[in-house]
Amino acid sequence: MLTAVTQPVYNPAEMPGQYGGQPSVPGGGVGMYQQPGQMSPYQPPQAQVTPTPQPPAQPEPPVVKAPLPPEHEVLQTTLDRLRDACAAAAPTPQIRRRLDDVSRKLEVLYDLLRGGAVADATISGLHQMVQYIQYGDFGSAQQIVQAVVQQSNFAQVSGFMPGVKSLVQIAQQLQVRI
Repeated sequence: MLTAVTQPVYNPAEMPGQYGGQPSVPGGGVGMYQQPGQMSPYQPPQAQVTPTPQPPAQPEPPVVKAPLPPEHEVLQTTLDRLRDACAAAAPTPQIRRRLDDVSRKLEVLYDLLRGGAVADATISGLHQMVQYIQYGDFGSAQQIVQAVVQQSNFAQVSGFMPGVKSLVQIAQQLQVRI
């Protein structure tokens, strides 16, 4: 059985000074074992730390991105118009948050297209999907999205295809036309 410690762990007889282990200090004061809030005359003054003023942070200049290659501008134009139409018709904050995520994922796609890092088969599927979107056939656009995901390198399309798929689903749900 364990018992609680109710006595000091030091031997008061071994400690110099007053009973209770408080060492005497010249002048009758109490040394390092003083009561909380009580100042000892021999305690060194505490150095006050004043925060150094930080210069205001300079806002980063906006990054100017190169335009998409002309053969892919139709992708950006159509997907951005569809996203904007969905945002205008979005009835709930949840859909607006999903559209914000779609915007970030579309930027990933556009950056990859600028860098020429998207496979030809994926680009072909995206162009076909955009044609269905322009016709307002979101069911067929969804099928193309599914086919692109299945036939592409997952690591390559995982950064943007969830956003494209979500955009097509939202447009179909809201019955948006561009």
